[in-house]
Amino acid sequence: MESFEVLGTVWFWVIMTAIIAVHILSVPVRKLDRVAQIALTSLNAFLHLLIIGCMLASGAEPEELFFALLLSVTAALFTTKKRGKGADEDGI
Repeated sequence: MESFEVLGTVWFWVIMTAIIAVHILSVPVRKLDRVAQIALTSLNAFLHLLIIGCMLASGAEPEELFFALLLSVTAALFTTKKRGKGADEDGI
């Protein structure tokens, strides 16, 4: 049986919590300043690169990298406006 060592580390969960928090904070910021949106987007990209780099440096299994991706995508999906055909007037 495989052992997912990286998922058991504190630093993984600290960075992942920060990524999820940035996804959540991006919701109210959409209506605010453009500079704040750019800052959050930059922070989000940096956190993603940081967690991927740390995971690769720690010898993470592909399944662990995929799990991190799924957590981030799930947070992004729950905090993204509905767009395209069938979206309400407000985009919600």
